[in-house]
Amino acid sequence: TLIRDKKTNLYRIYIPALPQDNPYGMAYDPQYLQKLEILSHAEMRAKKYGDWHAFEGSVFPEFRPIRFIGEPENALHVIEPFTIPEWWPRILSIDWGKRAMCHAMWSAISPDNRAYVYRERAWIGRDLPFWASEIRELNHKENIVYCILCGSAWQERGVETIAEQFQRYADIVPNSSDNSPGSRVAGLQLIHDFMRWESKPLMKAEGEFYDLKLANEIYRNYGEEALERYKKQFFDEEDEKNLPRLQIFETCKVLIETIPVC
Repeated sequence: TLIRDKKTNLYRIYIPALPQDNPYGMAYDPQYLQKLEILSHAEMRAKKYGDWHAFEGSVFPEFRPIRFIGEPENALHVIEPFTIPEWWPRILSIDWGKRAMCHAMWSAISPDNRAYVYRERAWIGRDLPFWASEIRELNHKENIVYCILCGSAWQERGVETIAEQFQRYADIVPNSSDNSPGSRVAGLQLIHDFMRWESKPLMKAEGEFYDLKLANEIYRNYGEEALERYKKQFFDEEDEKNLPRLQIFETCKVLIETIPVC
């Protein structure tokens, strides 16, 4: 991967390599890979698989901008853009700011219940009429069914609140986010679920998984009716073919760079 240094304007090249790509290192310490297993999970993944996103303290260690070795095909959140059907409902989310960054994010909801973040805009130091008017232009002919704006935009700051000014310039009615501690915790757990790319266990009831050995014993000792009663305790969840439920277009650079450093 060629990288242009922002300070020097010179090119650098990044060549990814894993421990097993170094025959001299592996010959010097054949047990090196096994030794990595005793490290913390985050450090082990970084040194063994090159997963430097899973550092200690990361809020979203499940985030995958690229797919890592040994993980399934669906372990990926960042994808190439595609043309989204016009009829897919869309959501606009805004975290406003003046000295801090103001960030707007557009997501589309697919029929299989996935959220595709397909566009973002970020402004620093821009007045509200500027970025709200740009949002109005970007929303033109789009099926925006819900708009959510940071709850602080409803605080009294003069004649009009930020939310009222936004509605006037963007020509869309915003809803307030809930910034209470309880809502933040619940929202965080929901994001984890949307980022989850591993399927949940199937056949579970009252904290117990379906036991095939036990089922065979019930059938042998008590017959088919008893086996059916045992089976009825459990339920099969639908095969989760829409994981992860959060997908991000690779053009949304700010979001992609922000998630790993949370």
